[in-house]
Amino acid sequence: MDNSTQEIAIVHKIGVGSSGVMWGLINFFSGLVMAIILFIVFLISGSFLSNYTEFVNLNMIYLFLILMPFIMGIVGFISGLLFALFYNLSAKIGKGLKLYSY
Repeated sequence: MDNSTQEIAIVHKIGVGSSGVMWGLINFFSGLVMAIILFIVFLISGSFLSNYTEFVNLNMIYLFLILMPFIMGIVGFISGLLFALFYNLSAKIGKGLKLYSY
């Protein structure tokens, strides 16, 4: 590795709003994938039960599967805001984060 071609960037501050949006979008799509997987699992497990509708309230499951991506997106947005806020506070003390590119 030749150090003459290596570039170093130091991140001193992260945009709080953009961090929240990015984390919110990532968590939204993760929640969407998990909701699809859970829906398939519920369908498969329901086929093994004779009284599935009596065992589980299907409306609550459908509501949960629809709301899950949105809830995860909101939680991701809030955690992104908190991460950026704490990073910005700690970057003042620790002099930032070094990023290397080759």
